Amino acid sequence: MTTTPAYAMCAFDPDNPFAPCDDTIGTLEYPKTPDEIIPAPLKQMNLGIKLGHIICDPDKYPVWNIHYKPACVYPDSEGELLTRGWAKLRLLLPAGPDPIKELEVMGQNVFSLRILGNYIVGDEKYPLSYDRKRELAWEYSQQYHPEQTYLEYAITPHQNSYNVGDKIQLDLLEWGNYSDCWNLKLKIIDVKNNPVYEDNSVKYCLEPDGKPGTFHSYSIGEDFREFVCERPGYYRIEVSNGKIFSPDILENFVCLENKPEPEPNPFTVGIPFDQTFQYKDLELYFYDIEDSRCPLDVTCVWEGEVTVMIHVRNQTHKIAGYFTPGYTISYITPYNVTLVDIQPHPISTEKPDYIATLEITTLDDDVFAEPMKNAVFDKGLGHYDYLPINDNPNMMAMEKIELQNGNSINIEFGQNNYEWSTGYKPIPEFEYNANFKVNDTFVVLCTNIGKDGYADVHPDLSKPYLPGLGIVKYLGPITVENEPLLLFWHESASIQVDMPCSYPEMIHHSINLWQLQEHGLPTNSLVNALGSNYQN
Repeated sequence: MTTTPAYAMCAFDPDNPFAPCDDTIGTLEYPKTPDEIIPAPLKQMNLGIKLGHIICDPDKYPVWNIHYKPACVYPDSEGELLTRGWAKLRLLLPAGPDPIKELEVMGQNVFSLRILGNYIVGDEKYPLSYDRKRELAWEYSQQYHPEQTYLEYAITPHQNSYNVGDKIQLDLLEWGNYSDCWNLKLKIIDVKNNPVYEDNSVKYCLEPDGKPGTFHSYSIGEDFREFVCERPGYYRIEVSNGKIFSPDILENFVCLENKPEPEPNPFTVGIPFDQTFQYKDLELYFYDIEDSRCPLDVTCVWEGEVTVMIHVRNQTHKIAGYFTPGYTISYITPYNVTLVDIQPHPISTEKPDYIATLEITTLDDDVFAEPMKNAVFDKGLGHYDYLPINDNPNMMAMEKIELQNGNSINIEFGQNNYEWSTGYKPIPEFEYNANFKVNDTFVVLCTNIGKDGYADVHPDLSKPYLPGLGIVKYLGPITVENEPLLLFWHESASIQVDMPCSYPEMIHHSINLWQLQEHGLPTNSLVNALGSNYQN
């Protein structure tokens, strides 16, 4: 979490390209996003970065004006700036007659680009041999550094943006008429000039062989020890070689948080007949089909229909669903499963190899939590419930309760007890276990009260209604006439938006959404607590 921007990122305005910009460095503990990590282009140059090595956010490109002042712009802005004459066309180097100056300004020049094959003279064949590279180094030395002792360097990075945990990859090109790899050092420094890596190539040093021209290529991870991005940040690479080549910043790169691409939602998959597909914790098995659609090669008076049977299960649900195209099962935590299509269309002379195309939508927790949190309670109403310990409680969706150490309870929820105790239309099969502490609240019942305020006699709980909720607060174990019981406070509430009574998500997302306050005193009569049937 940052308290101030890492760097002042000068917002570029194509209508006011010469607007002043304060690109001073701010403070940052742990930068995470590209706009927090990557300094503004002018700041990069102030930190020693060559114009040709300016890096931008992943969705922008570097440009520079006729005075070689850089900016990072979106692709559609670059063309407009070129048209207006503000931006300079990013030509392939070499773009000037002085390769020494070109190397200072751009970070590459005619020699490095020729070695890499980005600048080809005549019918030169690539890749170049090592001897040919030394010949070119000698020719370059004779032309631009006659009778001088010199070395020049360029870095060719594999990329400029890495994720935390990645190994950095780069090649260091060295050429000249002198060799002193005993003093060659590679250093990586952060934006505050703190060194985070330093190594030299002494163990890989090659002795001069007396031939004219010097050319070497060094790789990090091979000739230099490897460097791994340990945290997000902006880094620069410094190279030096004793007295012959003073420390100079040659490249830069960024390490970003590894953010995987979000999975598509909804997710679409085609499942062949008699095949199983696993999506996260959801298992789908296409096991049967009834297809009365009119074959393509037959004329029919009725177009027919198709129904596929798909077994859907996860940790809390087991459902054998009958799907027609467009039908959605919406009570499998936390998914909606819709049959999009079933292909191929039948032909009278062939047996089709069916594929059911399903769309799986992952639901947000708020789909359940927010509507329940805003439920309207029946004012002033409520009562105590007394349930036996370690037995079938005969209460709504609770099938079994076990008392744990510390007075917490483990409850097994399911559809069997719910159907028997309420008489409502059977809901889809589900199983759900949860542990509750004293004073925890949760849903034990969902009914469809209808828009007229009255409960439907036998509603389909999978369809959207205005649900009524039975909500309990667990108060702990008590003793009534020497009989150990579990005590609950029970209230009713209604949700004000249409939604299905979906189990077990209604239970799971309801835990401790409310603060219930009991009133009155519990009974001291076992008959009043449990009724005569329990007493007998």
